[in-house]
Amino acid sequence: MLKPPAKKAAAKPKAAAKKTVKKSKAPTPELIELPIVPLKDLVVFPRMILPLFVARQPSVKAIDQALTHDSQVAVVCQRKDAHAY
Repeated sequence: MLKPPAKKAAAKPKAAAKKTVKKSKAPTPELIELPIVPLKDLVVFPRMILPLFVARQPSVKAIDQALTHDSQVAVVCQRKDAHAY
């Protein structure tokens, strides 16, 4: 007598293949702190050279700090005139 074919055991589900993510070799940007000087009625673009008249004490301190530490100053356009000069 012929034997019926043997039943195959249920296949175990394969574990999900882990995706490998290639890490970028790009350098991580360095965060630096800069003193901020708000400007009234003036917009400054990169590489512009212009005289800068500063009267408010916090702005004077910010520029002095940058000069003391041989650093840079972040110049921003002020939206409201409430605290200008």
